[in-house]
Amino acid sequence: MLDRDTIIELVRSDIAFGLGKVFPPDAGFQLLEVGEFRFGPRDVRDIDAQDPTQQTAFVPWSYGARHEGLLLSVPGTSFDGQEIPVIDPEPPLELPNGPTPPAVLPTGRPVSIVGATLVVARNAQEEANPVLLRFVDWADVYTQLGFDISTRPPEPGATGFQRIQEVP
Repeated sequence: MLDRDTIIELVRSDIAFGLGKVFPPDAGFQLLEVGEFRFGPRDVRDIDAQDPTQQTAFVPWSYGARHEGLLLSVPGTSFDGQEIPVIDPEPPLELPNGPTPPAVLPTGRPVSIVGATLVVARNAQEEANPVLLRFVDWADVYTQLGFDISTRPPEPGATGFQRIQEVP
């Protein structure tokens, strides 16, 4: 069984490992506060892999940091320990097969990153090494870094989308 304190510490460590190279902590990790609502440790439930109704925990969080590294250029590790092949954190201007993929240079700006992590343990093996699924509001992060992100409706006939009524 994973108790809530262990779950929160797993998520805290995952955030530091996953975001810390590009976004070193300033205020650091905390459970999410939105307006009058403060998500506290008692709101995170324990996980019991033997009970099908208690195999997941949801941990909303915020992470206060400063943008000090290249964004989109840090090697990572997947949930099963396999290295995720991405470019070098200090890439040359040209890669052997072409220009360096786009990256956001360090801005030094403070950011408050908001996200949630789903912690899953469906069996004894996962209970010993749970699966962490991290979701981040990247659009908000990019806005804090000074980017204006806009999108447009999909092309008519795109699979899975309905045409949006255009305003005259």
